[in-house]
Amino acid sequence: MFFPKADKPRYPNNPLAPLTTLLTVVLCLYVGRLYYLQVAQYDQFSTLSNDNRLQPSKIPAVRGEIRASDGTLLAGSRDAVALIYKGGPVKQLERIAGLAGLMLPLPAVDPKVGEVVLKRDVPPDRILALEEWLSGQENLELRYRVQRIYPSGLAGNLLGYTESANQADLDGGYDRDDLVPKSGLEAGLEDGLRGRPGERLQEMDARGRVVRERVVRPAERGHTVTLTLQPKLQLAAEKAILEAKDDINIRNRRNGIAPVDYARGAIVALNPKTGQILALAVGPKYDPNWFATSPRDPMAAKALLDTKYLPMWNRAVKIFEPGSTFKLVTASALLEAGFGNRTYQCYSSWFWGGRPWRNWNRNRDMGPMDAKGAIANSCNTWYFQSVVAYGPKDFGNLEAKRAAEFGFGQPSGLELIGESGGELIGPKISEEQGRTWNPGSSLNYAIGQEFRATPLQIARMLATIVNDGKRPELTVLGSVDGKPVAPKPMTQLEGRYWAMLKEGMVKTTQVGTAKEVLALKEFPILTGGKTGTAQTAQGVHRDHAWYMGYGPVKDPNLVVVAFFENGVEGSGVALPAVKKVMAAYWNVPLDSKGKWIKPTVSSAPSR
Repeated sequence: MFFPKADKPRYPNNPLAPLTTLLTVVLCLYVGRLYYLQVAQYDQFSTLSNDNRLQPSKIPAVRGEIRASDGTLLAGSRDAVALIYKGGPVKQLERIAGLAGLMLPLPAVDPKVGEVVLKRDVPPDRILALEEWLSGQENLELRYRVQRIYPSGLAGNLLGYTESANQADLDGGYDRDDLVPKSGLEAGLEDGLRGRPGERLQEMDARGRVVRERVVRPAERGHTVTLTLQPKLQLAAEKAILEAKDDINIRNRRNGIAPVDYARGAIVALNPKTGQILALAVGPKYDPNWFATSPRDPMAAKALLDTKYLPMWNRAVKIFEPGSTFKLVTASALLEAGFGNRTYQCYSSWFWGGRPWRNWNRNRDMGPMDAKGAIANSCNTWYFQSVVAYGPKDFGNLEAKRAAEFGFGQPSGLELIGESGGELIGPKISEEQGRTWNPGSSLNYAIGQEFRATPLQIARMLATIVNDGKRPELTVLGSVDGKPVAPKPMTQLEGRYWAMLKEGMVKTTQVGTAKEVLALKEFPILTGGKTGTAQTAQGVHRDHAWYMGYGPVKDPNLVVVAFFENGVEGSGVALPAVKKVMAAYWNVPLDSKGKWIKPTVSSAPSR
């Protein structure tokens, strides 16, 4: 059979033809895409793949240690485990809270970081149990970290403390796991203590688990800093501040003032030959370990924020009226200006400018005195008469100049952040500041009123006199990584009357205002010093108490300054505290009342 020819080409009538065509097109697209990914974009995707598989991780640096002069560990670091909450439901919450010692309900998560620390230091004996209960829980995590510890309990206000980084710290260049110093030597020595973090690459599997890791750059531990602090002397100074509470309350009861719970003060002990700090105690003291704990004791938090006792204050670097301790600067200024060692009657009250200017002894005149006698007996009216004879305005400018030479108005050099430089006052300074200087202010200036300084500055002033005018820059650094730190250079002050100032201070302890405590019959080592009681704006019987002393007189190796805020009386509160510190340094035995335990003379053996 013959079919007629068609007018157009004819195709087989196969229903699979369209599907075959579609599959062919799709396969071509896949091949093209595969070529693009595997060949054209190989370098780019190879890099991304390695980035997903290898994750960089920081290796925290261990913070450097702080040790005392004898090697006692004052601040160190140890491994700790923190419990982190990331929000959301938690299985077996009551059981976990009991193991970790948590208070329920759980706190809210910090929205900025997406988590909150429930406990900074999980007890080691609870870690394994918590790991079991936290298994499979995405909202809780045990995170290993480094914790700062202060095992000795000494010098907390000097050492300062560290805390975990907050948002401001992160913005300033710290990482989330860093310990950030907030005060004291921790902050002042941060550059050396911090160390340098390292870096490692962690190889991750598909589930995000670490398979292996490689250290790219090891972490560098912070430097070990050894201080000049002597633990025995530091402990004695801290104890003296605690015991001063009883001396203050005896006077408060006598004056109808409410008793205090803590003595507020500071004691500084240093080597005048080097400017090295041997002890720096502050009261009330706080424990820097508290800042590493979580949850925190509510009572401890309340105590730290107390506005009456201000335990976070380092009173050694705060400014207060120095009272009669400053009379040494006045005497030095007058003597070196050619005023001469004049003798005046030590009146109980002396009239000038239409008003009485009173001595501390308001009951009787104390007789004629020269500069040495005025230092020993702390005669206010000798200084008043001297200022008027010199000229109040001229004296005010002279005093400001001499005070600046002694280092007032500038920090002491100690390695602390936030140390006050104190202040300088005087007629010229007031005029430059647009204020009026009252001539009566020059009289107050001469006895350490209307003027403020730090206990550290008073200690440096005394060390300068002891050194015959060589003013030290104070330091607490003994060595770094075992290498001694050279003492800072001294500044030589002009002067010819250093011996006279020291003679006046020796008379203070032997026949003057400190004789009841430090005369040779009361203390076996000859010392010099000066009492100070500074009136305050808080009213009567709220005076600040000061005493500064040094010794042994022939070859001084110790300067001690004690200050007590509202301590009422320098000779009754600050002086006994200094005696206790001196006794600890020179191994002089004292009884429970601070009296020297004299050695007994054994009788000769019978024959």
